[in-house]
Amino acid sequence: MLPVTENTKVRPFHETVVEAICHSQSPGEVVRLFQLLQNTRILEGHNEILAAARERVGKLENSWKWNDEMAALEKSLLAQRQAATNRNALLSHIKSEIGKLVERLGGDRQSNLREMVTLRALLSRALGEE
Repeated sequence: MLPVTENTKVRPFHETVVEAICHSQSPGEVVRLFQLLQNTRILEGHNEILAAARERVGKLENSWKWNDEMAALEKSLLAQRQAATNRNALLSHIKSEIGKLVERLGGDRQSNLREMVTLRALLSRALGEE
């Protein structure tokens, strides 16, 4: 695994994981990293993680035996990438709606209330609280 020192730079999760995959020393470490990735919400860097995983598996002895593990990791990361894309689209929509609401705050109370209910629903969806 990666050594931690006083000078270790704090980076986004996906950057640290890519480095950990590249420096993994044994098939057991690779398996543990793949399991970690499949059980973690990853917000960005999906393509970089997949590329590092493919490269690392390609260097393993009998890499063909890793087809199932790679398929599971790819399925998980691609689903997470789509979820992140959807989440970002919702957040962008929320930002737009907030802008509209701010412009309308001088309007009637009923209209403002409807806008707030819409924003609350969009925010709940974006946060996965449906």
